[in-house]
Amino acid sequence: MISLQETRINGRFKFEAFMTQGQFSEIYLGRQVHTGQEFVFKIEPKKSNFPQIAFESSILRRLSHCTHIPELAWSGSDGDYNCLVLQRLGSDLKTVWKDKCGSRFSLRTGLIIFD
Repeated sequence: MISLQETRINGRFKFEAFMTQGQFSEIYLGRQVHTGQEFVFKIEPKKSNFPQIAFESSILRRLSHCTHIPELAWSGSDGDYNCLVLQRLGSDLKTVWKDKCGSRFSLRTGLIIFD
């Protein structure tokens, strides 16, 4: 986990809180410095054995016209990290599953997520 105090990405985005850690990256919540708009940051070390951010960025660019796909605000390298800056759409799936659904989705909900 990186230090959040005054950590900025691309000089325009500021980290505010750690959200979760995935298998290949860490997820943070933050804001655009000048507008205050909220974003989600996905970062991985540049020296990662299995870099995923560049691939994920290319997929998000191709899906940008689809509904329910977060807008890609910025993608690239900054310091020792590869980064994605994404529009925040709402609560992450893990939080919804754990806090609002008692760690259990109905078949209907599972199919909706899959779809």
